[in-house]
Amino acid sequence: GIIALTPQAMLSLREEVLQLNALVDDLHLLAMSDLKALPCYFEEVDAASLLEGIVQRFTLRATQLGLTLTLDLEPEIPMIVRWDAKRIEQLVGNLLDNSLRYTDAPGKVVVEMQGVDAQVLISVEDTTPGLSPHDLTRIFEPLYRADPSRGREAGGSGLGLAICQQIAKAHQGIIRAEASELGGVKFILELPMNGDAAA
Repeated sequence: GIIALTPQAMLSLREEVLQLNALVDDLHLLAMSDLKALPCYFEEVDAASLLEGIVQRFTLRATQLGLTLTLDLEPEIPMIVRWDAKRIEQLVGNLLDNSLRYTDAPGKVVVEMQGVDAQVLISVEDTTPGLSPHDLTRIFEPLYRADPSRGREAGGSGLGLAICQQIAKAHQGIIRAEASELGGVKFILELPMNGDAAA
């Protein structure tokens, strides 16, 4: 009897349940990765096409938020890699979600990819606000709360970036964050073309 059973109340409760489900899923994924059992299924994929598809999924949302989302591929040719495509979609998707969630409008988010020797470098950077040097060193810690300018009041479980780090490790890669020349944050992902090679 505390809450009237209106459609609006039911919708609100449903959203809370969905957020709790997502949080449990994220915690389970991190627990699995701590046990060195993050499931990855490696196969040959075109990294350029994969990244194009991910960015395309977020373009409408960026526009609705008053942001410009662009993709710069170098070279603009197929780049065949051996990755878990679903995990990389999750990783880059988490980075884009983070940038879109915490970038002020009007602003922009820029995604770039280039091949360097046997490595693929993917960066996601955005315009203001940025993060302090202290926050940049801790941003991948589970549940870490950044300064108020890019805090958690906009939603999210606080686990997305920690999951990104675990997926990168599962591909023998690394991810880091630094201040962007655009005024926000720049995430840099370095992945070997053969992600399931022995570490």
